[in-house]
Amino acid sequence: MIINSQVFSSQGAFSADLLRRLHVGGGGLVRPLLQKEWGAVAKEPKASFVIEFNSETGDLMGSRWFLSGSLGVTAKVRAQKLWANTPSKTAYLEFKIPDLENFTFPNRGECLNISHWMGGEMVGELESVKLIDVKRGINTGDLAVIREEVPSFADGFSLRLNVTIADASRAGVFVCATSLSPEKLEEKCGELRKNVNEPQVPSIGIPTGPSGALMSMVDVLPMETDGDRVGVLHLPLLESQEGEEEEIVFPDSETLRVECFAFHHRVSLVKRVKEIDWSSH
Repeated sequence: MIINSQVFSSQGAFSADLLRRLHVGGGGLVRPLLQKEWGAVAKEPKASFVIEFNSETGDLMGSRWFLSGSLGVTAKVRAQKLWANTPSKTAYLEFKIPDLENFTFPNRGECLNISHWMGGEMVGELESVKLIDVKRGINTGDLAVIREEVPSFADGFSLRLNVTIADASRAGVFVCATSLSPEKLEEKCGELRKNVNEPQVPSIGIPTGPSGALMSMVDVLPMETDGDRVGVLHLPLLESQEGEEEEIVFPDSETLRVECFAFHHRVSLVKRVKEIDWSSH
């Protein structure tokens, strides 16, 4: 299929000014750059694509997703879906989804659009976890009560993100959960001879979109503009790993283009199930 859009047919070079605007050093400076150069607002959710390179040679070192801002939603998950042995069918776990920047993504491999697992204790540190059971009059953040009502809560839980390009300017973000802490999950996957970060690790989807939808839409940033047509649509941020600021050697334009298209082809979807029951694995 031939794509006739000007976005894809324009093959201009990445200008020195554009490279400067896209460049960020190491040490977690991506979000400040997005705000300074590309107009990102602090809490608005954004999805960005980062190419890591050696600034002494211009060689690529990896590519990864970087998400910033917040989905601004409180997750509500039926406890039995996460822990099948929960006695009550009407008990729900409630917690706020952490800011997206807390989820990290791999920079190599075939599952670049699936984040690493984040432990539930991280969720607890950022926003309190509550157990709600309206039928039984329970609404509490007391961990002792939660552990009593949900015995397997002591095994912890983990969250991860699954990101897919939804249309020309937006990405879809799925939040998934499984019923073990990252440490226990790694042990379990080791027993099953699975990679803890592979898509087949069973998880449930957490509604975060409008009307209970599983997918939230976030804007992709930076995007090409009329003045920056280089044929990739979603501009990459360029993160240097070595060298001094004034001696940076950037990858050439064609290398950047090839990496952009290759990155968006490495898409995997996580295995979502109706409920988690590790005894069946």
